[in-house]
Amino acid sequence: MPEGAYFNGRIMVSKTIDSCSNQDAPAMILFKIFKEKIIFFILRIFSRLETYFGLAPGYLTGRFFSGGSAGEQGRFQFNTFNFGDWQLHIHHWLISLAILIFMFSYLAKKYKIPGVLLFLGSGFLTGLIIQGIFSYPDWYKIFHKIA
Repeated sequence: MPEGAYFNGRIMVSKTIDSCSNQDAPAMILFKIFKEKIIFFILRIFSRLETYFGLAPGYLTGRFFSGGSAGEQGRFQFNTFNFGDWQLHIHHWLISLAILIFMFSYLAKKYKIPGVLLFLGSGFLTGLIIQGIFSYPDWYKIFHKIA
């Protein structure tokens, strides 16, 4: 049996973390800390029917205004900033996620937005997020070196 592993009766379990995994990535650390809050947030959004009515318009809006493929210019060019040899690209899915979190954490509490509008808007923003992440292979490249 390899060092750092044990047998629990049915399968061999390793106590070590794979050196190739991304367990120490900042996103994974944040996910571990806020796991329950993230899961509750997602369940809360999808608990209302209005959310589902906003998904398709959000997805189609993202499809209409975004570029056809990765790296292609969309209808608006306001989300890329150059810093020497580096480029910061704030994707539309990231902007939508920030607005969604802000909407639920601040606006909904301060201004008492009606539930129908709140969840319809969250569905629209979720549709934009889904389109941005699943339509492009470079969705995760936010800060990268210009070739």
